[in-house]
Amino acid sequence: MVNVQADKGSGIFASAYLHEGQGTLTTVLINTSDQAKTIQINGANVPDKFELYKTTADEDCVDKGLVSRDSVFLPAKSVTTLVGQINTSMTSRVLTPSDL
Repeated sequence: MVNVQADKGSGIFASAYLHEGQGTLTTVLINTSDQAKTIQINGANVPDKFELYKTTADEDCVDKGLVSRDSVFLPAKSVTTLVGQINTSMTSRVLTPSDL
């Protein structure tokens, strides 16, 4: 089970998916705001690094490389997908994106 929370009123919607067979945690972040945001991904046993894929009006699922969970940039009106390697023995996650 994966729990995700975004700050109320932030314009960010979040969902997360654990794939134990592949050992990955995928987090999808939608920034509906007209402003870019920088967030942190917090929680127990959350990967330190994620592969980031960005979708905007100008880019379609572009691989932007590795990012730290401490600073994830979300462009305005965008969808950002994060994929991180996890410890496959862990079956529960709590993620809390919060504005810096």
